[in-house]
Amino acid sequence: MKRITIRGVLEPAATSTYTAHRTYYVVLGNRRRVPFSSRRDAKAFQAATEQFLNELLHEANGLLAQALHDYRMAWPALKAMQRGTSPDQAMTLQLRTATEALDRAAEGPNGPNRMHFAWLHLGNAIGALGAYYAVLADWYAYKTQGVWRHQAAIARRRCLEALQRLATYGATDR
Repeated sequence: MKRITIRGVLEPAATSTYTAHRTYYVVLGNRRRVPFSSRRDAKAFQAATEQFLNELLHEANGLLAQALHDYRMAWPALKAMQRGTSPDQAMTLQLRTATEALDRAAEGPNGPNRMHFAWLHLGNAIGALGAYYAVLADWYAYKTQGVWRHQAAIARRRCLEALQRLATYGATDR
């Protein structure tokens, strides 16, 4: 099964006399550094963060599967517009972006910046899905299928809520 794995807790400076330098840190991809007084607590938080990211990865994969299904259901009615970008082109671009970003989040490099890039690509995938559902909801606004428009709006809200959880993780999750 595809997973996001992160490595490393920032160890304290052993030679420093400052108390602040004797703190363990877990660096998150949303520009947060969460301090801990013990290595055990830092490792436990790192494991909880991995679990959070993997749950979000699989939630985003479920949203992508639903988005692909919704696109194929709307596909027969999509028409190319004369000027500008058609809804069909915008939707396929967002779906392609989400697919590629989700793959990068799950299979990215295992270097020291793994957490940052996993966080970044996961956020990009969820953001692209939210943009896809915004285009779909706008397209349905001009059709007579109000139920499908509301379903697209609900899916977009789910994407925005997932992005909000990703952005605020680590602020109070200890």
